[in-house]
Amino acid sequence: MAYIDKLISTNEQILLKQRMHWAALLATLWSVISSLIGIGILYVAYNALVLGVGPLARFVPGSVVAMSLRPILALLPTWAPLAVLALLILNVFWRLLCSFLNWLNSMNIVTSRRVIQVHGVLSKSSIDSSLEKVNDVLLQQSFVGRIIGYGHLKIMTASETGLNAMRFLPDPLGFKRVLLDSKQRLSDSGATLASAPPAAPVAAAPSVAERLQELQKLKDQGLISEAEYAAKREKLLADM
Repeated sequence: MAYIDKLISTNEQILLKQRMHWAALLATLWSVISSLIGIGILYVAYNALVLGVGPLARFVPGSVVAMSLRPILALLPTWAPLAVLALLILNVFWRLLCSFLNWLNSMNIVTSRRVIQVHGVLSKSSIDSSLEKVNDVLLQQSFVGRIIGYGHLKIMTASETGLNAMRFLPDPLGFKRVLLDSKQRLSDSGATLASAPPAAPVAAAPSVAERLQELQKLKDQGLISEAEYAAKREKLLADM
């Protein structure tokens, strides 16, 4: 995903990316099925009240509700119920499509420096926490989650947000392991840099005067001859 690549800084590596488990769509799917059943019941009831057809036709005609609503519903044009029905069905499937696209574009990421959550299709939002600020990681996995393979993580940090909730991770144990391993490597590298001894200062090269003094000492101690002293002294003076 190009958007995720833009979030990653220089020398930062992505260690793990996980999209939410498909179980995250079950609540939306159940809502869609319930809505379609409700729409079907309304359509059947309308046919029984106005047209006198359908499975409820023999139960509705003599009821007080039918006698009150039938004159009002009869005033509606014939296309109105079908138009309302079509709008309701489109709204249901639009919600399902939006949920699917949001699931497709949501990602939980562990890098060498941070843990990141990305959400949104056209409008994007991201939450990231430095691994250095992660204090505790709480894993929650229900019985159903263990069977079909998902779980939830709560990451408690020292930042202002305080808590990052990552729901429906397809491999919560693996995600937690990669997160903690990356945090440990980051801590170890920081400790190594902190304990490294400072570099020794580079000694300055001796000046010509100091070298002449050293040369004089060598001649006085008899370590070099008069001729060698004169030649080296002349060379040093020439280099000035």
